[in-house]
Amino acid sequence: MYSSTFVAAALLAIAAADVGASISAVQSNVELLDSLVKGWSSADGLPKALIIQESFAPLSEAVLALQSAVPSSVSASEAQTLVGELSSLVGAIQGLLGDLSSKAADFNAVGAGSIVGGDIKALVGPSGQIASSAVSAIPSDADCAVYSSATALVNNLAGAFKSAAGAYSVDAGSFPSVPSCPGGGSGSGSAAASSAAPASSGAAASSAAPASSGAAASSAAASSNGTGPAVATSTLVSTVCPTCTEVAPSNGAAGKAMGLGAAVAGVVAMLL
Repeated sequence: MYSSTFVAAALLAIAAADVGASISAVQSNVELLDSLVKGWSSADGLPKALIIQESFAPLSEAVLALQSAVPSSVSASEAQTLVGELSSLVGAIQGLLGDLSSKAADFNAVGAGSIVGGDIKALVGPSGQIASSAVSAIPSDADCAVYSSATALVNNLAGAFKSAAGAYSVDAGSFPSVPSCPGGGSGSGSAAASSAAPASSGAAASSAAPASSGAAASSAAASSNGTGPAVATSTLVSTVCPTCTEVAPSNGAAGKAMGLGAAVAGVVAMLL
C-alpha cells in the first residue's frame, strides 16, 4: 500500500503539469492575438478589427482555465519553475498590451475602441487573481531570487494593464504585493498595485509533501493546442460585441481534462 505522502506528491505533480500546460495555452493565444494586432491598421477598418476581436474569446477561456489551475501550494523548486513560466507569459502579455496601446487611436477611429477596452477590462480581473494565487503559493523556504522574480513579474503585469487600461479609459484592476523574502533578501513588492484577494484553487488536493522538482520542470515543455481546458463558454464576444461570431473552444481541451482524470484514477487504483 502506498502512503498518503506518496499520493499527495503524485497529485501535486499532476497539478504542476496541469498549470504548465495552462500557461502554455494562454501564451500561445496571446502571441496569436498580438500577431493579428500588429498586422492591422486603421485602413483595414472595423470589419477586420472585429475579426481580431473574436480571438479574445479563446484567450479569455485559456486565462480562466489557468486561474483555476494554479496550485494553492508548491515546493521551493516548483515555485522557481512556476514563476519562471509565468514570467515568460507576462512578457508576451506586455507585448500584446503594448501593441494595443500604441494603436488605441486607430481602433478608436474605426469605432472599435470600446470593444478593445471591454476585452482588456474582462481580462484584467482574472490576470490579477492568477498573480495573487501564484504569490500565495510561494513557500517561505523558497530562494530569495524567486521572491525578486515574482516582484518583477507582478510589477510588469500591473504596469502593462495600467498602460493599456489608460489608453482605452477602463479600470486597470488590482494586483498583489509580493512579501519580502523570509531569508532577508529583496523581494518586496511595494511598487506593485494594491493587493487583490487570492483566488482559491482546487488544482492541488493537499499541501502535504511536495512533488519532485523534476516533475514540475518537465511540465514546462508540455505542448499546447492553443486553448485551455473547456471550463468557460465563449461569452466574451457576445458581451462586448453582440454582432461578432463566437469562436468555439477546441476539443483538445477535453483530452487534457480526460488525461488528468485518468492520472488521478491511476493513483487511486494503486491504493486499492
